[in-house]
Amino acid sequence: MRLHKIEKGRYVIYLGKEWGDNQIRFEFSREHNFGLGFKIGREERELQFSYYFWRLFNVWVTFENKRLKYLDDLTLLGFSWQTGEHAIHAQIMDYSEMDSSKPSKLNIYWNYRDWLFGRSIYSESRHQEVDKVEMILPEGSYSMNMDFYTSYWHRPRSPFTRSMKRVEMTPGKPVPIPGKGESAWDCGEDATHSMTMSVDGRSVQELVEHFKKSTIARREKYGGKNWLPEVKES
Repeated sequence: MRLHKIEKGRYVIYLGKEWGDNQIRFEFSREHNFGLGFKIGREERELQFSYYFWRLFNVWVTFENKRLKYLDDLTLLGFSWQTGEHAIHAQIMDYSEMDSSKPSKLNIYWNYRDWLFGRSIYSESRHQEVDKVEMILPEGSYSMNMDFYTSYWHRPRSPFTRSMKRVEMTPGKPVPIPGKGESAWDCGEDATHSMTMSVDGRSVQELVEHFKKSTIARREKYGGKNWLPEVKES
């Protein structure tokens, strides 16, 4: 038995030899979801059950056997229901899953919330703009423009409207940040041109501080603790 951490908040427990003929994997994480899932994949030689328990834990149980044989002309059988998508999805794929010229033999996707209440319609109302709010970073000061507004989501056959107070923060000049370095074009210096976030009852200074902390965290993660933007010659 072996415990392996995939990413923050997500782990895998292996029972049996990882590269042997038989293996059982338990994956678990914490996400805001609820539902059930079932999948058979011949290419991966595995049978997977998934269980999502809202706000507590998600569990994926996978049984893998290299000698498993399924229907000759099928690659994937699957069924899933998740509250995150508010949908039921059932699918039987042809043997070449990635070949778009060979459509699914069965592909049912039913969003029951859209069916009951209609598709969500987005609208927004603007409240105020706050100009020339200063954000101090090690290399200097940035003047911020803050545009406050409320977003609304309403469904035609629903008596309820969901709303969220938000702010779009735009610095007078882009705030330099290091690239992620995941590809050749992403190795140099990048920049944040604006940031949108939920207000959540915070003051103007608290929102500016959030922008600042987010920028510093990005710099430390991809450029190191003392990362500073390049000084450009005039």
